Amino acid sequence: LPAGLLRIAFTAFTALLAGGPLAPVHAAAAAASPAADTAATLHPKEWISHRLMVADSLLQAHGGAHAERAQLLLTWDAPYGLKRARAMRTPRCDDARAADTLYLSFIPGRTVDTFSGFTGVLLIHAMPGDTLGAYWQFGKAGANGGGLTAEYDGVADFPGRRPYRAQGMGFVRLQRTPTAATLRLVYAVGQEVLGHVDADSIYALGRVVLRHEKSHDGCERPVCIEWQKATIGYALKDEPEVARGERFVGFGPVGSDPVAPFKTNTAPRAWKPKVAATPTSH
Repeated sequence: LPAGLLRIAFTAFTALLAGGPLAPVHAAAAAASPAADTAATLHPKEWISHRLMVADSLLQAHGGAHAERAQLLLTWDAPYGLKRARAMRTPRCDDARAADTLYLSFIPGRTVDTFSGFTGVLLIHAMPGDTLGAYWQFGKAGANGGGLTAEYDGVADFPGRRPYRAQGMGFVRLQRTPTAATLRLVYAVGQEVLGHVDADSIYALGRVVLRHEKSHDGCERPVCIEWQKATIGYALKDEPEVARGERFVGFGPVGSDPVAPFKTNTAPRAWKPKVAATPTSH
């Protein structure tokens, strides 16, 4: 589910609860001010269709979705750029009160006043030839059920700069195989509280907290966590995919290097200019 669609659904749902209609936005007015509206009103269902139509017009006017300069930044203990941030985490597996916190930050690469949220996909890789232990079974029926939570805003001890003006809504979903797990996150704010982001600043989008309260079986085995990709909600329907930056972190005992087998295999090939064909003589 794109963050932009979650955003307008959130706004429309709020209006439905309040029992009121929503004001339509015309493309020209929206280009001048994202919050601009008219005196006319629409039912929430009609308003969603209207919003999507306006978004298509604006996206075409801006040349389509793009994020050439955006970067994803994954760290333990603090958002990227802060003193406590690190790329390797050694957990205290036998401490039921301990928690390991993973921060998802980004550099927007574009300055916008209509930031709405993001989607993200994290991959948890067991080492080659190994499997994920019971510690990584975070589902309700799993051995460590409830041991994983995602937090985005409105948390008192959340460090760093965030791109949200108000709390939004989101969800997290975990799918697991014996050798890997996929964590999908979505978060978006309402239409009336879109945020401002500067192109070259670092913002913390959210964090994932891992706890050891129920099971730590397999916690001591090294894993690599990869932020595979994200979509950034610069505006409705302007949600390009990003898959570059500092996207790998390790989790395991001192001296281990869980990232190496995966970062090496997924590194893009160096770009080389095309060599012009040499004409043959006859």
